[in-house]
Amino acid sequence: MTPAPARLHYAGRRLEQFSWSMFDWAQQPYFTLVAAFIFKPYFASGFVGDTVRGQALIGLAGGVAALLIAVLSPMIGSRIDRGSEAKRWVLAASIPFTLACAGLRFAAPNHLERLPLIISCLIVAAVSAEITVTANNAMLPRVAHAGRLGKLSGSAVALGYVGGLLSLAVFYIAFNVIDPPLLGLDPAAREPDRIVGPFVAVWYAVFLIPFVLWTRDAKPSSRTRSQVSLVAALRTMPAKTRRFLLGRMLVADGLTAAAVFGGVLAAGLFDWGVAELGTYGGLIIIISGIAAWASGAVEPRHSPRTVVLISVVVLAAAVLGAATITADRLMMFPVPPPTAGDGFLASPSERVFMVLGLVIGAAAGPMQASMRAWMARLTPTGFEGRWFGLFAFSNKATAFLAPLLIAGLTMVTQSQRIAMPVIVLFLAAGYICLRRVPADLEPQT
Repeated sequence: MTPAPARLHYAGRRLEQFSWSMFDWAQQPYFTLVAAFIFKPYFASGFVGDTVRGQALIGLAGGVAALLIAVLSPMIGSRIDRGSEAKRWVLAASIPFTLACAGLRFAAPNHLERLPLIISCLIVAAVSAEITVTANNAMLPRVAHAGRLGKLSGSAVALGYVGGLLSLAVFYIAFNVIDPPLLGLDPAAREPDRIVGPFVAVWYAVFLIPFVLWTRDAKPSSRTRSQVSLVAALRTMPAKTRRFLLGRMLVADGLTAAAVFGGVLAAGLFDWGVAELGTYGGLIIIISGIAAWASGAVEPRHSPRTVVLISVVVLAAAVLGAATITADRLMMFPVPPPTAGDGFLASPSERVFMVLGLVIGAAAGPMQASMRAWMARLTPTGFEGRWFGLFAFSNKATAFLAPLLIAGLTMVTQSQRIAMPVIVLFLAAGYICLRRVPADLEPQT
């Protein structure tokens, strides 16, 4: 029989792992509702009123946010290693995050004088969200044993997708199905669309409570207390680990752009509203969550490296397919365009676009979970904050390039579809780098 103290320790560790995973549940609705499927398409088509200009502005805001994240993440990771507890960074960054999300409420149609405020809120929300993710990721190697890194990471990502799906369902029913909408919101003023920011802020605050109560900070390692610059942190890594970060950087750029601009493209091509975008996003979340969980479950047989490489290939193929779609054409073949009154997914273009979106979701979930587990395998004890700071840095170091490149090309070509070839270019370059990185390394410390 297992001694009582051992059982209590095991139960406490499982509770901490669950509470750590609940961060993904709390944070995912931001990426689902604000960054991808609801607010940004509304920003382009409803607030700005011009999907091409709106896509360019979204790219500009994303580029500025990515540049700030690239500068801040390694610094914060270094401070975590030197004794600034990761959990406290999560809590500190949560304050501007919730305030910025709440500020999106002011994005009323025909009030473009508020554009600087809304752009600022988008930037602050994106930067603070990434800081919380950096700090939370730095806790993973301590929360899970080495053999459970992939399983816990995959389970957390899957739990996050479930939270994103549930939040999407609650939001849609409360503010778009119930008549009149909850809180007496005025559909004519697009208030149900604009409430998504405050809704995400409240969701995050409520479901962060388990993380606050039952996760602990690790004691800082004595050998990592000195100030570490970005260049010095990179020098402590083996060359192959730096190659991993470069490949991850390029793949993350492509994946982020696919998530952001996919919904914006659908809104522009097919005039999808909240109901259609919500259905599109919900189905993608379901597929992503199932696939992320499955990727963690197969870790004993397939390394995170294998899962990531396969996911990149599948993602690139699906994005390339989406680039060939217009409202009245599939590749070179003309098809009947959507017409008013036909209903959702009545046209061939819409149906194919939906299928490709589901394929993207099936690749994105495992990629996100396995990339984090792969990084954890490469990280030596005592360097979790610094190296996961670099991990976040690699996520955003050049993330301004894809949205800014898309923004510029969108303005030049006046075509939203130009986003897709740019995404494929980043994915292909990332794949080439990652192929040369093994599944496990003994880091040189």
